[in-house]
Amino acid sequence: MLRPVTAFDDTELGALLDHDVQEALGDAMEFVDDQLIEEITFRCADTNLDADWFPFSDFHLPRRYRDEYDALFVRRVHICFLSVVAHLATPPWAGLACRAEEFALNALLTQVRVDTESQARSPTAQSTTNEALLMLSDAAFDDTDFEFAFDLATDGIDDPETPLGQAMGIGPLHPRHWFEPFSDRVPHPLVQIDTCDDL
Repeated sequence: MLRPVTAFDDTELGALLDHDVQEALGDAMEFVDDQLIEEITFRCADTNLDADWFPFSDFHLPRRYRDEYDALFVRRVHICFLSVVAHLATPPWAGLACRAEEFALNALLTQVRVDTESQARSPTAQSTTNEALLMLSDAAFDDTDFEFAFDLATDGIDDPETPLGQAMGIGPLHPRHWFEPFSDRVPHPLVQIDTCDDL
């Protein structure tokens, strides 16, 4: 079987990423990729469409920014998702390059959790998967500040102009900053595309 996650093979986490966990990760990768492709196709069909439901963004991205997600934006997130999948398959782990890659990896891990809970698996298998996902999250994310974007109560926590924002020191959470590089890590060059005509 193809092992979709090999970036942590030389770490303690590598041993936890057994056949079942690898299979769950592979299945989730395919599912999330399908969600992204479906949403891009749907949005490109009519960019002015006010749909009630989008398969990727409404499940995996912060709802507060829903108006920011158009075909171009979701295409950029898809590129980041593919980059994350490539990073996971390439040892050693290179780290995440931008905020959008954080959301892409979070989408993958969330999908594995949802799939695991919905399947009739033994408590031991579920426990092993959950432990592996927790360790994978700890190893892959530099921090989990991006999670504040999902909580409406934390609106403005990333604003350096406010006392709270200054005290927290959290990087920008608004989607207009999601493709800016983290330090020396550079996102895939295609996330710099400016118009749908470039897709």
